[in-house]
Amino acid sequence: MAARTRSTDDRQRVPWLGALLETARKDFQPRDFAERHLVDEMAFNKWRLLRVYGMEKAALEVGCDHYLSKPFDLWELDRVLKSLGFIL
Repeated sequence: MAARTRSTDDRQRVPWLGALLETARKDFQPRDFAERHLVDEMAFNKWRLLRVYGMEKAALEVGCDHYLSKPFDLWELDRVLKSLGFIL
């Protein structure tokens, strides 16, 4: 089951990345290899950053669901937020 889900997710992500690259190339209109490389890197890193945001959101939602199902414990919440890097 996990392999099927991953394959489906990969097929959905690849066209989205392609559209992002195409839009970036259209907007920035790189003139040579170096500029095209930089535009592609910006688009690819934006795609990766959006994926990380999505993973972070999912982790927080799962964590919140888990901890909100229990009686509220401020110390436990502080520990979780520190472990996720939100509090130093």
